[in-house]
Amino acid sequence: MKKILFLVPILLAGAAGGAFLWHYNSMEQALRRACVEVLEDRLQSPSSLKIVKWHELTSRPATIEEAIGPEPTGSDYAHDLYMSQRKMLSHGAGKMNDILFEYDADNAFGASMRGASVCSYHTFGGDRRATINASKVMIDGKTRLDLALDQLKSLK
Repeated sequence: MKKILFLVPILLAGAAGGAFLWHYNSMEQALRRACVEVLEDRLQSPSSLKIVKWHELTSRPATIEEAIGPEPTGSDYAHDLYMSQRKMLSHGAGKMNDILFEYDADNAFGASMRGASVCSYHTFGGDRRATINASKVMIDGKTRLDLALDQLKSLK
């Protein structure tokens, strides 16, 4: 009987720890999948992508600019909205989750090239959901939208 009473807390602690690690890893795995999806959009030959190495996921406090973007210019409404969001985030702007990875992919000429990128995703508070909005994933500091805008600007 004493052995059973001794083993029950250990088993419960092990189950709780396993559930925490599964939840943590599920967010990391979802971020990895989203990073690959976003990177494939940027490659000349997405089918040639091979991830060589994933480095450890790190989390750091996010800046207000990372959470809501730069201060808008133009309309008073946009400025007022930005300032109200900034005021709401004065106690904390959440976390930036960064993961460095190395990959091989073919360039436009078919030559295999090695690259390394930092993939980042912003979360608020303790948000560690396993679903990641790929449109908000940044590769080397740029989202899909940022990259598309840069490409449009280069056409001028």
